[in-house]
Amino acid sequence: MGLDMYLTRRNKAKDLEVEIYYWRKFWDLYEYIWKEFDPKETNINGQEVHVNKELFEKIFKFCCYHSDYFDTFNSLPKLAEELHYFDERTEEGWIYYFMGDY
Repeated sequence: MGLDMYLTRRNKAKDLEVEIYYWRKFWDLYEYIWKEFDPKETNINGQEVHVNKELFEKIFKFCCYHSDYFDTFNSLPKLAEELHYFDERTEEGWIYYFMGDY
């Protein structure tokens, strides 16, 4: 069974969506986000999760200390850059989302 996960930002006013990062089979991150999003939720598979700045920071920190087989910390530069501009981009109308699907 495969797991594909996406971190994206969307600006509805501009009708744009940007893929920030894509992970494959990073189960530890998926379960971490699931517990941070709503530990009582029975399943977030295929569900879009809104990512606020606090959750984005937690995702970044998690990726600093945990590597999956395919990623090997390659997400860090892109996540760091996106986190740096997070406030500016949200003021411009961008909304961040995470989705995992298996």
